[in-house]
Formats: sequence, structure tokens, C-alpha cells
Amino acid sequence: MDANELVGRLTFTVPEAGEVLGIGRDAAYAAARRGEIPTLRLGRRVLVPVPLLLRMLGANREGDAVGSLERAPFGAPQAAPRPSGDLMAASTPS
Repeated sequence: MDANELVGRLTFTVPEAGEVLGIGRDAAYAAARRGEIPTLRLGRRVLVPVPLLLRMLGANREGDAVGSLERAPFGAPQAAPRPSGDLMAASTPS
């Protein structure tokens, strides 16, 4: 599966996500069970949302241009999400 197949797809099956990630079918299902691959369950079907998979990989898709996929270098630190509100104010007794 190549990057052009990402365009226009909202979900993948778990085996298709495994193919994108370069892992086998069984490894993909095991990773999905562990929560390492984001999934949605619709009845008995387990699907992988493409936008969440791209976000997990650190890719950025601007519009539908596959050429705009950008990845952080392997091992580069990822920015942690900022908490909303002031945590110190909430934990300090008045």
C-alpha cells in the first residue's frame, strides 16, 4: 500500500493499517488490542481511523496532498499536549 491510497480514505481495516506500518496481520491485531493502534469498533468490525493513524505516526496531512506528509525524525521527542487551565491553581488550597 502506498501513500496515494491514504488520500480519500477515512478508515483502514486492521490488516491494512498493519501493511501501512510494515507489520503483519497478527502483529497489527495484537497492537490494536494493546491500544497501540487507534481503533473504532462498529459492531464486530474493528476499523483504524486514518487521521488518528497519521497523527500517531507524527504525519501532517494538509488538505489531500500526499506530498505534504511530514514526519518527525525517528527518535525525535514529541511535543506533549498542553493541559487546559492552570493545574497549580486547581491544586493549591485557598
